Amino acid sequence: MLLHDKHVNVFIKKIVSYGIKDIVISPGSRSTPLVSNLLKNKNYFNLKMILDERSAAFFSLGVSKITKTPTIIICTSGTAPLNYLPAVAEAYHSRVPLIVITADRPMIYRNSGSNQTLNQTNIFNSSIKWFYDIPVKDDTENSVHIENIFDKAIIQAISNPYGPVHINWQFTEPLSDGENVKIEKTLKIKNLTKEFILENTSKINEFLNLVLNKKGILLAGPEIDKPNEIIKLANFLNWPIIADPLSNVRNYKFYDKATIIDTADILSRSSKLLKEKIETVIHVGAPPVSKFIINKLRNIENHIFFEKSIDVLQEFFPITLHIRTNIEQFIKDAKKSELYKPTELDDKWRLSLQYLNSIARIEINNYFLKNLKELEIKKNLINILTDNNILVVGNSLSVRLLDIILTDSKINYIYGNRGLSGIDGNIAIASGISSVTDLRVVLDIGDLAFLHDSNSILTARNHAKNLTILVNNNYGGQVFSLLPQAKNLENIFDEWFISEQKNISIENLAKSYGCKYYLSKNIEDFKNIFDDSKNIEGVKIIEVKYPKHQYSNLSNIYMNLVKKIEDKIYE
Repeated sequence: MLLHDKHVNVFIKKIVSYGIKDIVISPGSRSTPLVSNLLKNKNYFNLKMILDERSAAFFSLGVSKITKTPTIIICTSGTAPLNYLPAVAEAYHSRVPLIVITADRPMIYRNSGSNQTLNQTNIFNSSIKWFYDIPVKDDTENSVHIENIFDKAIIQAISNPYGPVHINWQFTEPLSDGENVKIEKTLKIKNLTKEFILENTSKINEFLNLVLNKKGILLAGPEIDKPNEIIKLANFLNWPIIADPLSNVRNYKFYDKATIIDTADILSRSSKLLKEKIETVIHVGAPPVSKFIINKLRNIENHIFFEKSIDVLQEFFPITLHIRTNIEQFIKDAKKSELYKPTELDDKWRLSLQYLNSIARIEINNYFLKNLKELEIKKNLINILTDNNILVVGNSLSVRLLDIILTDSKINYIYGNRGLSGIDGNIAIASGISSVTDLRVVLDIGDLAFLHDSNSILTARNHAKNLTILVNNNYGGQVFSLLPQAKNLENIFDEWFISEQKNISIENLAKSYGCKYYLSKNIEDFKNIFDDSKNIEGVKIIEVKYPKHQYSNLSNIYMNLVKKIEDKIYE
């Protein structure tokens, strides 16, 4: 006798026991046993139906970025699972927990030409932490087997490093066995995700030998959960912090507590600046947005990584020391070492970088803002946003301009998508974030990224609570203007790289989905629109159009800025 419903109920009891609530379903036939039983028990979950699997997966990624717990995504068989791949890969590389469940036909139909059937075995391959293929089950004893599968799936998803797992679940017809029942809630398992690694004394002493009285840099990359710990580490070392825009360290609360370098992308573009020998760099978080910072720090002799898992995110070789302990606890333990003594290094090193940063910030405000209207809008956006807002920033030019302009902000939470840095799924991710918070979520995105994910406007309309999408319409992918080969490709560059999508109205697209649309014509207009729209629920789309000709000179604007900073330092 088939036991689809019985086995699915074992799965439901298991995820209830772990306190997993967020489940996103895309419609289909083969997933009927999963969907029907979840709906029978919907009071335990936040169930969402999202039509498009690609949008559903990115939406779920956004949800898990906030909740830090796995979101479950469910789809039918055939091409449906393939649409999950971009978001699954991003989740894997940005360490976001997801549980992917793909319904499937029985394995006997694989490679037979049977309709809507492909070999779904491990289709996400190197982009998942763990995979299991559940065959058709027809006996009661296999309930224990199902329970064990989901125990392992959940534990894998939330063990460091976090990430996606995939379960391919085969179902045969009939897709219901009449055991569609409501389950009784079981006890929630607590403290499962807490992982604490004690470092031994020899590693603490090695650390102290590499950092005490050294000229060092603390590099705060994206995806840092507790930015206040970075400040404590900087004070412990008396070192400056190079803070990535997605580190959440560039917050006004931290600027009077530590030396925060927020112009390092610009400073690292110069061969004359940041030239003093750096002895040690400590990395926390993912690699920074700026490749110039990476290149500047690559050849430093000592690289120390604070990373909870054995899988260190880095573009720097070799790794001198890998520390898995909580930073705050590690500082406490280090102070107990016989080698420890308060740093004797004077403030000259830290203050010299602080001075460089202040000069660069003045020149950015005096020169860069006047030559690029998009930066002026972005600066005003940052000044408007407070700790009651979440900023989600798109990739390509949007995050790079944020890197230049972000300083001393009042925004507590800034999220990006830097695992693989794609432009896909940005609207869906912001919608997922908005669905699980009462704060106003603002997505800062370029026109190409907006159009690329335009089908997710439907997802946003149906599920976002308070989402504002700022579309920076600069008529294509202007980040390509920074490519060194741009000058050699002028005959094909605009069509094949900038890729402006002509004769498409963002206004008409927004209104066709029932979203509130605004066109901002100047700074004052933008401020008024942003203020007027803050209390309107649902999705608001603000379009700002920029002079296209400004971007053709973007590389020179960067070069001139660096030259102005150099001249100011050495005048």
